[in-house]
Amino acid sequence: MIKNVIFLFLLMILLCACCDTRIDPRDQDAEDPPNMYSLARVVNWESSGESKAKITLTDFYALLNQGNYDQAANLYGGSYELLREYNPSLDAKDKAGLLKAGCEINGFMCLEVRNINLVGDKYQHEFIFEVEFANLDGSLFILGPCCGATEESMPPKSSFTVQIVCASDESCLVMELPPYVP
Repeated sequence: MIKNVIFLFLLMILLCACCDTRIDPRDQDAEDPPNMYSLARVVNWESSGESKAKITLTDFYALLNQGNYDQAANLYGGSYELLREYNPSLDAKDKAGLLKAGCEINGFMCLEVRNINLVGDKYQHEFIFEVEFANLDGSLFILGPCCGATEESMPPKSSFTVQIVCASDESCLVMELPPYVP
């Protein structure tokens, strides 16, 4: 009896390892309880989903930093409204041009990521990270007070919240623009 249970368990693990399909538990019928096989695939999605989100986040900011705005636009799913307001002379559909203006003209700090920490996730496909950015010399980017404010009224900030949304096919999009310095 025990040998049969162990054999079935090992067979189930082998089947899970061979399967590349991901299951979103929200897609399952509420009446159908998940079996061990589908649970293993959900766990696989969770670990690879977070990893893909981190890679997308790092790539997006690195692409901006390197001036690869066309590629960066493919990884950005947030609003372009602020960039459109700052750049009314640009074509509103030119996402790469808007990102370029944000980084090179408008004061968005298109720096590379220095550190990432997962602080939360929503529905297995949305991840919230606290991100620190690196200045060009590698030091920690700190957003200080601006516009006449004091450190007491506007404390320096070195950690920024970034949301990443991933589809069930594991493609992910960054939802936040880089930090802004007026």
